[in-house]
Amino acid sequence: GGLGLGLYIVRQILEEHGGRVWVEEASGGGACFAVTLPVDAA
Repeated sequence: GGLGLGLYIVRQILEEHGGRVWVEEASGGGACFAVTLPVDAA
């Protein structure tokens, strides 16, 4: 399966800013979408 259009767009934006998104199985069922972005040290 794919990510779908919405998650594809989110992934592209995050990657342009040095971040990432991924999906993990949530406890009790379902999914957890996790996002990371780098901290700007400026």
